[in-house]
Amino acid sequence: MNGFFLFQFLLGENGSKVLEGGPWLIGGRVFILKKWERGLDVRKDLLQSVPMRVRFPQLGLHLWSSNIIGRIASTIGKPLYMEKQTYTKSPLVFARVCIEVNRAKKQPSKVWIDVGNGSLEEECVEYEWIPLSCTNCKATGHNR
Repeated sequence: MNGFFLFQFLLGENGSKVLEGGPWLIGGRVFILKKWERGLDVRKDLLQSVPMRVRFPQLGLHLWSSNIIGRIASTIGKPLYMEKQTYTKSPLVFARVCIEVNRAKKQPSKVWIDVGNGSLEEECVEYEWIPLSCTNCKATGHNR
């Protein structure tokens, strides 16, 4: 598989640390890591979606729960995991989640969340890294 690497960890916790620690920059290139699942077609699946670490810097304390943060993350893509500091609520500077997003879609800078009683609140979204994507060949890693 040209351009793809497979890693196996003896301890599941080590694999989790590597997956949650990215995105990784090695030799000036970004390595996109994804947990293997049965039926994964790396040529198709990895090129259509990428994991991205997303922050919600102005999240109100009344929204600071795994369930609500997961719902907010779901408006952007498929939530993969919540950062340990977010899950344990320390430090309470911002919530951070890793989300698998579709490369073809424009990533929003704000999302709306239903907070109950028919009320909506706008939440700001910050991306730690947005991959380059070529409009011509649809490949990741360059934009021309």
